[in-house]
Amino acid sequence: MEEDQSITKKALEYWEKKANCARTTVCSVLSHYGNEPLCEPFYKAMLPMGGGFGEGLVCGAVVGSLGGISLILAEKGLSEKAIARGINLWKSHFKEKFGSLNCFDLIAEFKNAEGKIDFKIPGRREKCTDFVTSSVTSAKQIIDSTIER
Repeated sequence: MEEDQSITKKALEYWEKKANCARTTVCSVLSHYGNEPLCEPFYKAMLPMGGGFGEGLVCGAVVGSLGGISLILAEKGLSEKAIARGINLWKSHFKEKFGSLNCFDLIAEFKNAEGKIDFKIPGRREKCTDFVTSSVTSAKQIIDSTIER
């Protein structure tokens, strides 16, 4: 459990620097598994992924976590089939906990008058913090249990 707190702490450090959800989750996962040098290019690459590609589509925490899981498991030599099983399990856990993989669904109460997500409405960042921390904790659990098999 202490290691779960370690990855959550790393996620909160990125998140508090105002990194978006995708950047936060992918870099937290990569850092936790000793791939810190990959954080810089992934951090740059994940800019447009936050907020469901800025359009409320697939949540950036989902995108970043799945990218991190896939990379770590591939680096550990797992087959694409084994990686897909881990990814599918992670997605099932996230959907079970939050009800959707889509940003628009997850933070629907933060829509403005035009029906678009307003990322500045009070409480939105706190809600997304839960998605981010849960995502990386679940990613760690999936990675660890898949590697142990």
